[in-house]
Amino acid sequence: MEDLKEFCKTFEGTYAVEIISQVEEVYRDLERQSEEFTTCYSIHCPPGCGTCCEKFLPDVTEAEALEAAAYLLFVKNAPELLDKVLTHQTQEDPPCPLYMENTPFHCQIYPARPLICRLFGACANSDKNGAAVFRKCKYNPTDSMPLSLRIDDQRPPEMEDFALRIHSISSEEHQLLPQAISAAVEKIQMMVRQFGLFGPENSIDPDDTPTPLAS
Repeated sequence: MEDLKEFCKTFEGTYAVEIISQVEEVYRDLERQSEEFTTCYSIHCPPGCGTCCEKFLPDVTEAEALEAAAYLLFVKNAPELLDKVLTHQTQEDPPCPLYMENTPFHCQIYPARPLICRLFGACANSDKNGAAVFRKCKYNPTDSMPLSLRIDDQRPPEMEDFALRIHSISSEEHQLLPQAISAAVEKIQMMVRQFGLFGPENSIDPDDTPTPLAS
């Protein structure tokens, strides 16, 4: 499959697709707000930077994990990468198992990356008065962007707002990314078997298509 749209069309009406569709809506809203904000203030990561992936293993919701699992199984289609994620379950330390070090294309599921990976370095938090406050990542360029902002007009995406929307989609507790994706893979595989689509002719093969630069 080329993208998750085909997955959602194939399995329309299922629990997984209902969840993924809601996640996609949140991500679209975030991308729109993030692009407006980062363009306005010249906020961007250094080219090819993946430092946050080296030092952080995110915990994610069931909703985020279902999207990532569907992407791994049907779009990325890479058994070795999936095995790497699943065998990382017993570890709690970074780096993220989806991080690829020796390439500028660090995130191997970039289009389906979790919320925190989209927000990091390009969002604001609320201060004690409810005002949006942005503080730059220490790895961001300093020549073209401010160290901090208190924003009134061009409001950035706020972490609390989007986190609340994602959390409201499914009721399960957060888990570290490997455990969450493992549980999501099991759910999707069970769903696919019910559709009668899992078999040798549907086995997943590696796809070496590069993913976009991390941001």
